[in-house]
Amino acid sequence: MAGTGSVTRSPELLCAYLQTTYRVLANSGPIDLRVGTGSAQLDSLLLASQSRTWAIVTASNPRSQQLPEQENAARNEQMMLAIRAGGWRCIDALGVPDDADWVAEQSFLVIGINRDDARELARRWNQNAFVCGRRGEPAQLAWVE
Repeated sequence: MAGTGSVTRSPELLCAYLQTTYRVLANSGPIDLRVGTGSAQLDSLLLASQSRTWAIVTASNPRSQQLPEQENAARNEQMMLAIRAGGWRCIDALGVPDDADWVAEQSFLVIGINRDDARELARRWNQNAFVCGRRGEPAQLAWVE
């Protein structure tokens, strides 16, 4: 699944990422993240995992083009296998848009992954961007290209 096409960093696309709640489906209860904010709950989860870094990635809807649910599910299954093959731990997550016209995207919180590895993972599945951070710091939007 080599990356193709280029990312258009339009104001609308940026708005879409900023107007999304990234919901981690942790065993202790959901952890809601927004770009630009931190989370004590996520920091606790990272501390318990002895990790400082994290990223939320998805294989759904490459280049922001909606795909059928079954195709997104198959893509995310392959991404989960790649995450595990990379030696990282992942927890199911959702990208929940403020805009009701867009469906929540299955995603993964990848614990212990650095920004470069997360970028490469997102690139493999033709994503425009991903959300990442470090323990004690706010979530950041990172463009793939």
